[in-house]
Amino acid sequence: MKLRTLIFLGPLVFLIHDLEEVFTVEQWVKGHESTLQKITLAKVLFKSNGYTTIEFAVTVTFLFLMFVLISSSASKKIGWGMKCYLAAIFILFVNVFTHLAQTFFLQMYTPGVITALVVVLPYTVFVIVAVKRSQILNSRVFLQSMGIGVLFLPVIFAAMLIVHQLFI
Repeated sequence: MKLRTLIFLGPLVFLIHDLEEVFTVEQWVKGHESTLQKITLAKVLFKSNGYTTIEFAVTVTFLFLMFVLISSSASKKIGWGMKCYLAAIFILFVNVFTHLAQTFFLQMYTPGVITALVVVLPYTVFVIVAVKRSQILNSRVFLQSMGIGVLFLPVIFAAMLIVHQLFI
């Protein structure tokens, strides 16, 4: 598969994964509120005026569009575009393990775990191997991409908070 094609599959993989979350998270949180109230971090994330399906969908749409822009830039093999794309891939890769940890810790299905394992994990591993083979990924690019990924996380959470504030 051409690297350009593989890059443009990223937003689709993201969308498939996040749609599992969009369609399940609100009901899942409501159904497991008593369990989540016992967990300090969950109390912060899922307040009583919690995140609704619509809010999650709006946030996912914004992030999807950002991923499309990043992928478009990366497909042209523009240096920072590729580094931003790799940052998104690394975030998706790590996200697989956050879903696994949640599922293991709570001993139950958690929204996103199925597509994380079936879609996101194989895709991200395939991309990382392909980019490494194409000699785009080296230790410098890896470290820069990881740094960009760390900077992306506050943007992702800020988008969630802004959308939530718009719907209150």
